[in-house]
Formats: sequence, C-alpha cells, structure tokens
Amino acid sequence: MRYNIILFPIIWYCFLGGIGYSIFLLNSDIHKIGKYFLEGGWFEHFWIFPFYLLSEFCFIVLNIIGQQKDRIYIDNLTEEDKYNSLENTAVIIPCHKGYNEIKNNRERLQFKFKYIFIADNNNNEGENEEFKEYCIDYGIYYLYYSLPNKTNAILKTTEYIKNKFPFIKKVILLDDDTVINNDFFIREDLLENPTTAGYTCCIGIYDITNKNYLEKWIDFEYRTISYRNRTRNFHTLKFLHGIICVYKIDSLLNIFRWNQCNHGGLPFGEDAYAGLKAREIGYTLKQDHLNTVYTYCPDKFFNFSTNREQGYGASSLFKQRVLRWYLSWPRRFLNEFALLFYYDCGSWLGNILYRLDFIWYIWILGNASWWIFILVHTSLLLKTSLLWFIYIHLVFFLMNGITSFIRKCFMSPKEAEHIKWYTPLSFPLFMFFLLFFYSFSFIISMLYYIPFFRIDFNTCYENVH
Repeated sequence: MRYNIILFPIIWYCFLGGIGYSIFLLNSDIHKIGKYFLEGGWFEHFWIFPFYLLSEFCFIVLNIIGQQKDRIYIDNLTEEDKYNSLENTAVIIPCHKGYNEIKNNRERLQFKFKYIFIADNNNNEGENEEFKEYCIDYGIYYLYYSLPNKTNAILKTTEYIKNKFPFIKKVILLDDDTVINNDFFIREDLLENPTTAGYTCCIGIYDITNKNYLEKWIDFEYRTISYRNRTRNFHTLKFLHGIICVYKIDSLLNIFRWNQCNHGGLPFGEDAYAGLKAREIGYTLKQDHLNTVYTYCPDKFFNFSTNREQGYGASSLFKQRVLRWYLSWPRRFLNEFALLFYYDCGSWLGNILYRLDFIWYIWILGNASWWIFILVHTSLLLKTSLLWFIYIHLVFFLMNGITSFIRKCFMSPKEAEHIKWYTPLSFPLFMFFLLFFYSFSFIISMLYYIPFFRIDFNTCYENVH
C-alpha cells in the first residue's frame, strides 16, 4: 500500500510534465512540423481528432481486458447462483402518474422479485385509490408521499424498507417504465468490494425494431454509454443512470440523505448528484453489461405541447436533454474538479485512469459548449470559411462514423443486440444535434438555474439523521 501511495503521484506528475513539454514543443519555432500545423491552422482545428482516436483505442483495450474477466465470472455462474442473487433484494419504483406502465410490467417484475415497493409522489393529488387497491391485490407495497419529489420518495421508501425488512441488503431503483428481462440477475462480483455502492446495467429501447430513426439512435447511444462505462470499472462511473440502479441499501441511504435534489434542492439530476455524493463519500460505482433493461424515449426532437402522462418522461428530446439531463453539469463542475485532488479509486491505475477520464470528459463538454461559437467563427470570421467549414464537418462525420462501427464490433452480445448497420453509420448526425443541445443547456444553466434557482440547504437536509 505504501508503495502505491508513492508510485501514483510520481507517475501522475511525470505525465503532467510530459504533456506540458509536448505543448512547448508544438509551439516551438524550431520544430518545422509543429510550426506548419500551427501556422496553417490545422492544429487549431484538428488537434482534437488524434486525441479522440487515442481515447477510443484505450476504450477498446480496457474493454477487452474487462470482457475476459467477466467471461470467467459468467462461465462459473450457475442458474442457482443467479436465483440466489435475487434473495434479500427489494425493488423501488418512484411513481409519478406512471401507473399503466407499472401494470404492464407487473408480471415480469413479480416473476423475478418478491419485494416490490411503489413510491407514489404525484403532485399533492392524494393517493390513487384504484392503483393502491391494485397493488394490494397483487402483493405490491404501495407508499404515498404528499411531497412531489422523486429523491425524497426514494429515500423515505428505502428507510421504510431498512426498518421493516432488516434482512434486505440490496435495493434496485427502476423508473416506472423500465422493462426487465426474465434472465436478469444481480452481479454479486461487482458488489463484493466494500467501497462499491452500486452499479447500473446496459440500457436499450423497448421493441426497437418498430421504432423510428431517432429512437434507434438513442438506443445506440444508450448501448454506447454501457460500452464506454465498462472501461470505468477500472476506476468508477460518475453516476448510475436512473433508469436502473442496483445499490447496497446502506450505501443508498448514506448517499441519498445528502442528495442536492431532495425537497428544497434542484428539480432535476438526482442520479447525477447521487453519483457526485457517492464519490465525495468515497464510494465507487460500476457498470454491468451482462444484463440489459429496456426503457422508452421521446420519438421526436421538438414538441411544444405537454400532453404526456408517462411517468417522469419527456415529450421530446429537447425537453428531456436541454431542460433536464444536461442542466446539472455546470453546477457540479467545481465539485468534480475538487475530486481530482483527493478521490481514491483504490489503486494507482484506477486513480490515473479516473483523472484521464475527467480530462476526456471536460474536452467533450467543452467542445459541446463552444460548438455554436466554433461554427460562427469558422463560417464568418475565417478567410477560407467555407473550406474550413467543410473540413470540420467531414472529419466530424467520418471520425464518429468509424468509431461508432468500432464500438459496435467490440460490444458484448447483450450490448450489440438489434443494432442494424445503418444506425452507427448515421449516428454522427444525431451527435451533431446533441452538440447544439449541450450548448443550449449550458446557456440555460448559466442564465437561469445558477443565478436564480438556488438550493435551500436547510429544507433540503432537514430530515437527515
């Protein structure tokens, strides 16, 4: 242990020094190649792509290593082991008008789980008597909370389970429209480390063969996230996706008591803030690719109506991403940066990969946030505006198309199921829209949520004990 403590800072600062020296060389007039790329404008516009390819190569190597370990685990796993893994496990479904989805999934859930808890928090409208009777008839636990807050509903339900069912050790959080396969099992190997709080699974879109292009792109995006997150099993995920989270019950309680999305806190992003709080406490978070769960997603980019009753879902991709998912990052940035100086993944390799992953993530978000500026600058301010505009877009589509095919080739069978050849080919077009969505969300965060929507910490943590 002492050796690792000494070795990590030596390697890390040698890496930083090497990066600094490389930048110095690129800016040095004595290096003709560097000078050509700098003066010709090529470095300014395309330095990003070699770095992108390097990150993809690292993803492939780490995924191959991880798949070998998982293959050994699954080969030694019996059906009895899978069945026993579901013992002492409870399912919590925060419910916000998603009653029909839960009814549709009931048989599939009860086939696997004995303890299912509905955490209804439906905008102060009172208990849904009809649905409550339905739950009682089928042996499902129904809990109602007058406070319309998803985070509070999860926390209070987990506390109820801890007090009434002390033998339950694991909790699965599901959205009300999440569909679980009949072959689902708990990854005990991912939870065996005492510092691991939980993990998430591979996510796909339900009945994808009958969906439009947008839904197929989102399905591929979700599966790509699983592929990329598996490399983070060497250190930690930033957060667990709320569609499905498998937590140790004590870890969940430790994390959600301090979640900034409790009552009085922020309106969206409870899973992202749970991940942040988990790492601040010292937990690690993992990714499972041996189980796939399915969800629903918006089937259009924009929709100005609000006629959607399905759970916590959104009627359009713009509302889901720009007005919800992407809003939390600007508010978490300083916390994420601070974690670089003290967060310990448990190994020197994990610590290095965690910090490199942070740099990669900053690079992705930085480019997304500045994408509109880059387009304006390239189109209007450069003398060769049209040429540079074409270069950048061609390289963007070409590189992302190639890496999408590469990712599909190295996905596990579960991750790659139902992906047609034309989906990764056209996926860069979807990513192009997401770049604009990131930019718009960043602007909304800065102009509205940060200065005007603040956390009332006294209210947010008043029930913490």
